[in-house]
This record gives sequence, structure tokens and C-alpha cells, in this order.
Amino acid sequence: MMKGRTRVLLGGVIAALVLAGIYTGQVWLESRAAAMPEIARHTVTPANGSTMRIANPSGPIVVLGASYAGGWPIDRIAGIEVVNKGVSGQTSFEVLERFERDVAALNPRAVILWGFINDIFRADDVNPASQRARDSYTRMIALARERGIEPILATEVTIRPPASWMNTLAAIVGALRGKESYQARINRHVIDVDRWLVDLARREGLLLLDFQSTLAERGGMRRAEFTQEDGSHITVAGYEALTTYARPILEAHLARSAS
Repeated sequence: MMKGRTRVLLGGVIAALVLAGIYTGQVWLESRAAAMPEIARHTVTPANGSTMRIANPSGPIVVLGASYAGGWPIDRIAGIEVVNKGVSGQTSFEVLERFERDVAALNPRAVILWGFINDIFRADDVNPASQRARDSYTRMIALARERGIEPILATEVTIRPPASWMNTLAAIVGALRGKESYQARINRHVIDVDRWLVDLARREGLLLLDFQSTLAERGGMRRAEFTQEDGSHITVAGYEALTTYARPILEAHLARSAS
């Protein structure tokens, strides 16, 4: 009887030590992220609103992208209808392929271009995939302008490890061994393309919404409360944060453009 109790007690102690170790390791990982340089918010707002000719000023705003865009439950901005054209799993090249039928055919006032993370997720070689994403964005911006549709850019959001003690433990071991995690590698490439988008918006005089910085903790990883258990998709709280951030910026921009 005592042996059984001892085994149970010993098992409880071991479990407590493991959980304590994981918790301590998680705190250590978070402290490492906090020690990294903070990525500043890069919202880019054209000084005098949009100066391009808008073919249909009373048209809707289209949100174009993949699953992150598709999950954004925003339906009106400043009284203007928002049409969501996010399709789960698509790369930016696939989004570009349907630009005519999902954007131009609606004769919208503007299009928000958001989503290239699947280019990176699905790539065997990330560098050419990132360049392909840049090329897709450049082409979509040109198509929008040719049709009198204002292109609005949004930075892509980063990911975090799926929520489980095994993933936390693996991240701790990998960090101790000096290895870059899968999530860190993805995030590094996401942030690299995001910085390119910021520079592009400044050069081209486009409005840019920095969704990445809105949802990220210091170091660039997405905050836990804004991430579903898979480590990738956005929670209700995350979308609420994006709407709270983006709505006043878009409303002010649209008002300036209309004046």
C-alpha cells in the first residue's frame, strides 16, 4: 500500500518538476524575445490622401487574400460596404490569378491586399518564394491602378508555436542548442517581406496598415491571445484588435480622399 502511495507521490513530484521546468523555459523564451529590438509600427499614410483617380468613388472596399483575410469580420467602413474575398490556403500568386473576377468585376473603390504567408509556408526554397510574393503584389497594385481602384497594403502577421507543452519543450531545447525554430524561420521571412511592403508603400504613396505590429509581441512573434491553438490562425480577440486599429485609419483616409 505504501509503495503504491510512494509511486503516486513520486509521479506527482516529477510531473510538477516537468511543468515547472516548462513554465520556467517559456518565461525564458519570452524574455529572449523581449530582449530583441522592438519592431516599430510602420503605418504609412499618404500625406494628402489618395491622389489617384478613383473610377467608382461610391463602390465597395474589397479585402483580398487567403484565410487570415477571409476570417476578418469587418463589413462596413465609414458607411462603405466591405466585401471579403479571402480564400483559405492560397498563395499571393493564386490571389493575383483571381484579381479580375474577385476585385475588378466588383468595380470597387479600393482593395486591401493582405496575405502572402502561404507563399512561405509552402516553399521548399523561401527566397524565390518571397520574391514571387513581391512580384505578385507589384502586379496587383498595377492592375488596381489601371482600373481606377485604390490599392491599400497590409503587412502579413507572424505565427507562434502551436499551444502544447511538447512544442514549448521543443522550443526550449532548440533555443538552448542555438537552433532556429520553424516558427522563427517563417517569421524572419515574413518580416523581411513586410519591410519591403512598408518601403513600397512609402515610395508609391500608398496607405499601408501594419497588421503585423498590431498583433505582435516584442521580438516579432504573434501574441498568444491573438493566436489559435494551431499557432497560425487568428483568434476573435486578434480580429477585434485589427479592427480597432484599422477602422479609424481607414475612415480618416477615406474622408481625406473624398475632400
